[in-house]
Amino acid sequence: MAIDATTRPAADRKKRKRGAVIKFSLVGAALLGIGAAATSAAWTDDAWFTGSATAASIELKGAVSASADDIVATDASWSLADTQGSLTIPGSTFADLLPNETRTVYLHLLNAGSTKLNLQNVQYTLSNTTYFDKTTLSTTKAKVVLDTVPGSLAKNAQTALKLTVTTDPDWVDAAQGATTNIVVQYQGTATNS
Repeated sequence: MAIDATTRPAADRKKRKRGAVIKFSLVGAALLGIGAAATSAAWTDDAWFTGSATAASIELKGAVSASADDIVATDASWSLADTQGSLTIPGSTFADLLPNETRTVYLHLLNAGSTKLNLQNVQYTLSNTTYFDKTTLSTTKAKVVLDTVPGSLAKNAQTALKLTVTTDPDWVDAAQGATTNIVVQYQGTATNS
């Protein structure tokens, strides 16, 4: 038996009406959304910033010469001297010392880093203090003196510091053949002041 539209149950008609209402509601919502988007548009502009941060580099280089003026910043004789024994004072500088002598060598420092350095913790030691001393010149002891370092060293700046050994005119005969190892250490610390 065929069912015509007049005999269809009321439930089917309600389903169709509900489906039509949902479709019209979705179309209406879509139109409202398009309308809302069209009316809420605004002009915009951006400002973007890009940058980088870099840590400072610390590099204290050294050189040894017979004169305070021998070394310049572009000289290839600058060395990285990060460990003991990196730079050696020529053996002839203080060899065969006799009474009543003064000999000098220049220890050069170059701030090859990117920031100012405070020079601190300057140390020098002598392996033989029987015939050599850092403070006293006497008939038994030759005096080994190191210049006072400047407080700081600007970026790309250099300085020359004297290391001097002086013997007394009456240096004792017992000092003949005596040797001392002189070890000098400079330390540079980065500073922003």
